[in-house]
Amino acid sequence: MRKDCTFLLKNCFYEAPAHLAGQTIEVRFDPLDLSQVEIHFQGQPQGFARLVDPIVNAQIPSSKPKESPEPEPTGINYVELLIHKKEE
Repeated sequence: MRKDCTFLLKNCFYEAPAHLAGQTIEVRFDPLDLSQVEIHFQGQPQGFARLVDPIVNAQIPSSKPKESPEPEPTGINYVELLIHKKEE
């Protein structure tokens, strides 16, 4: 499955649940009736895939991960101590 939660099945794009983005999934379906495409991950059912219009899907902007804030110092910074000691 691609990172945008879509996969190709019989020349049609389907969308799996978002929490499975980038994972390897198992798809169960009736080859004569693709209206019910079931998604399984690690042997557990995860719901049904949704048929996606590839043109509309290509126009949706991808959600970029938000940058994490800089962590606050939590202890002694040994590099700063060495620099300070060298300056003395």
